Amino acid sequence: MPFIQNISKLKQRDSVYATLLEECAYYQQLSHELRKRLPENIAPHCRVACVRDDLLVIYGDNNIVVNRLKMLLPAILDGWTSKPDNIRRHKVLLAPDNQPKKRPNTLTLSTAARTSLSQTADKLTHHPKLAAALKQLSMSQKEK
Repeated sequence: MPFIQNISKLKQRDSVYATLLEECAYYQQLSHELRKRLPENIAPHCRVACVRDDLLVIYGDNNIVVNRLKMLLPAILDGWTSKPDNIRRHKVLLAPDNQPKKRPNTLTLSTAARTSLSQTADKLTHHPKLAAALKQLSMSQKEK
């Protein structure tokens, strides 16, 4: 409950935060209502992004979800009686990728480390898979 109390204090202290939190709760509620009307296999992979003028924007996590939503949404919106009255159009977009790009592995092993790995691999006759992995690691680092 401390988190909820902190949010309440934040809302009382600054009206900008209060407005943002109310808007966030509104979109979460819309997303929840939408998910109840979707098939179980795609419901967790979409969310309401925003409502602008008469346009409802929905994000899908991947292309399969986006394409399926585009097919299903007209019928769902027609039967959704509790949706906001101002929604006349909809748009389904691929959710932006918020994950940072993976950096390429630029780490290299020293000559001594490669030699040590190779020697260790030669001694591990009782663990052939481990020996092969160590040998492959020592060989893969030679030309970097």
